[in-house]
Amino acid sequence: MARIARKLWGDYVINDGLEAAEAPFAKVPQVMLSTIRDIKGKYYTDKGTVDYAAIKTSPEYADYRKIAARLRDFDLRLLTDEGEKLAFWIDLYNTIVVDGIIALGIKGSVKEVFGFFGRIKYIIGGHLFSPDDMEHGILRANSRPYMRAFRQFGPFDVRKGFALKEVDPRTHFALVCGSRSCPPIKFYTSEGINRELDTAAVSFINSSEVIVIPEEKKVVISMIFKWYEADFGGRTGVLDFIEKYLVDDTRKEFIRKENGNIRVEYLYYDWNLNQ
Repeated sequence: MARIARKLWGDYVINDGLEAAEAPFAKVPQVMLSTIRDIKGKYYTDKGTVDYAAIKTSPEYADYRKIAARLRDFDLRLLTDEGEKLAFWIDLYNTIVVDGIIALGIKGSVKEVFGFFGRIKYIIGGHLFSPDDMEHGILRANSRPYMRAFRQFGPFDVRKGFALKEVDPRTHFALVCGSRSCPPIKFYTSEGINRELDTAAVSFINSSEVIVIPEEKKVVISMIFKWYEADFGGRTGVLDFIEKYLVDDTRKEFIRKENGNIRVEYLYYDWNLNQ
C-alpha cells in the first residue's frame, strides 16, 4: 500500500506521492468533501461511530487521495472573487481535517497529535498549507491566532497574496475541526456563500452552544467566541452578533437592551472526535 503521508520536517504532507485523478480544478474541494462524506457514511459502525481504520485501507479512500493530489497543480491566482475564495478555503479546511484524522490514525481526538492543525498539510499550487494556514492566514485575512504573538504569515510569505481582504466572522460556524463542539460539516459554494454562511450562523447561535439566561442576566457561549472575540468586534460585538442571529424574540430583546450588563461565561470545548 502507498504511504498515507510524507513526513517533512515534522509535518505530514497528505496529498503527496500519488498520481492525480482527473477532476475539474474549480470543483476539487467540493468533490473531495462529497467523497469524504460518502466514505464516512459507508463506514459507520453499529455503535454509531466511524471505523476510521477501515477507511484508511479502503479503495474509496485511495480514490479520494488521488483527487486531493490534483490540488498540487492548482493555480490559486485563478481565485479572484472573495466569495469564491471563501467557499474554496472553507471546503478545503473541512476536508483536510477529516483527511488528517484518517491518515494519522487518530482514534479519539485531534489532540493525540501535538500541533495537529499546523502539521498536516496539502500542497496547493506548489505551496504548503496547513489547516492553521487556511484558517488564520487565508480566511482570517492573515490574523494572529489565539494566544500567539505573530500573524500566521510573516512579512515575506508569498502565501499572504492569497488571503481574503477582511474577516467574515460567520466563517467560524462553517469550519469543522473534527471535534464534538464544532459545527456540523456542510458544503459551501461560491454562488450561495452569503446565504450558506447566514444559515450556518443561525444554526450555531440557536444550538446548545449558545445559552441565553435572561433571569440571570447571563449568556453561556462557545469558546469560539472567546478565541476569536476580535473578529466579532470585541465583547459587545459578540453579543450584537448573537442577538442578530437568535430566532427567539424574547432573548433577542434581552440582549439588545442589556448588552452592557450581561455576564458572559464559556462552555467546555469537547475535543473528542465528532464521529
